[in-house]
Amino acid sequence: MDTQVRLAMPNDPTGFLDLPTCWQYKARPSAKITSPALLKEIRKPYAARLIGEGYAYRVAICDDMPANKQTKWEELLTTAAREINPHAPNARVATASQLASWANSYPALLPAFFPHDPGPVQYFETWAPNITKTTPTFVAVEEWRGAAELIEGHIDLAQSVTSPIITLQGTAGVGKTRLVYEIVANLKGAKNLVFYTADGDDAETVSRFLQNNKRTRGVLVADECPVLSRAAIMKILKGHAERVRVICIDNSGERLGSNEELWLDQLSSATVEKVLDKNFPWVPADHRRTYADESRGYIRLAAGLCEHDAEIQANGHFGPALDVIQEYYRERLPEERQQRAVEAISLVQEVGFGEGVAEELDALCDFTGQERQQVLEIVAALKDAPGFVARTTRYLYVTPEIIAKVAFTRAWRRWFEADPSAELRRIPPVLLSTFQARVARSATAEVRTPNGSVFLGFRSNTQTTRPR
Repeated sequence: MDTQVRLAMPNDPTGFLDLPTCWQYKARPSAKITSPALLKEIRKPYAARLIGEGYAYRVAICDDMPANKQTKWEELLTTAAREINPHAPNARVATASQLASWANSYPALLPAFFPHDPGPVQYFETWAPNITKTTPTFVAVEEWRGAAELIEGHIDLAQSVTSPIITLQGTAGVGKTRLVYEIVANLKGAKNLVFYTADGDDAETVSRFLQNNKRTRGVLVADECPVLSRAAIMKILKGHAERVRVICIDNSGERLGSNEELWLDQLSSATVEKVLDKNFPWVPADHRRTYADESRGYIRLAAGLCEHDAEIQANGHFGPALDVIQEYYRERLPEERQQRAVEAISLVQEVGFGEGVAEELDALCDFTGQERQQVLEIVAALKDAPGFVARTTRYLYVTPEIIAKVAFTRAWRRWFEADPSAELRRIPPVLLSTFQARVARSATAEVRTPNGSVFLGFRSNTQTTRPR
């Protein structure tokens, strides 16, 4: 026999696999297959033994045939099967058209999931190299086990869930996306079921596709997915949670009350050092320890420091953590115009540039004396290398947080230090709340003092905190 399927699929809508089955494949046209040839195949010893054990007999043919001929073949084979086992199930014949229709009922198992341009989606196999390139060896974090188990349960399509989405939050650069990757990589059939997007609007687009293709089952990893996009996805997929699950990744701290929100705490230096030990064994241990300490839990930055260890050592930068990070920052952003753009964005928690919030970037450029288009061009160039500016559909922000702190310190010196009171009063009203959120998160006491004096009584309601 060509194939033996030991397990039955009682809910198989085609009826081909509702019992244990044995299959014979024929590549010839049906016109060239005679009745004696069919009977010869079913009576062979192995086929006969399986039929005797209760297996249903199936023939798959690479051709189509008239319905009456297909029925005649099935009757002939059923009679032959019952000569071997009186209780043998009905034999079935699967034609090329039936096989094609059957396969197309599982579009998530096909390479052409999106029939034309895949647009915003990345398939698992194309996403994987991007996420594992810098640190190929994953080091499990014990403190994250609880969150990992909840995500594992959420993406198990055999389990019922109350919401199609689960959200994982944490500071930018802490390792959220990598953790999710490691979880979904262990999902059986991940390469056929997992899709990735890097923007909230893109995630909404893919969710609509999944909604409309009612036979599709899959897991969507929606990175950089803000609360409004999560709400939209919840609405789109609310009635489809039995076949579609979404893991939303965000670092805003904004919560969507109707779904589960998980938070990854910042990693300890000891944990970061373990990651570096496994992935950069050629970097001296004392250097790895320094980089782990200086990264303050941000694996992305620590790994970047290890990647450039030779240059850092050649330049002799072994001062306090801030000095090393500043040197790394300047090395990775050698152009003045790049530094100005990043430092301007670091003045705020995030700055809008897209539809409905474009005036925020206009105001920021006017305040810092830059051209909007030039800033956007620099951001586009920096997004992937070195990755200090993240861009969603409508917002820009500096990442990881330790780089944002370094950039903010430099920005303060660049635009405020000469006359803090005067410059603070120049901040555009549209940016005031997000500027205050950045001060609360990143500023030193030296900066907070004049800020508090100018904005006495100001209370920011926009600062995000860890969900509890």
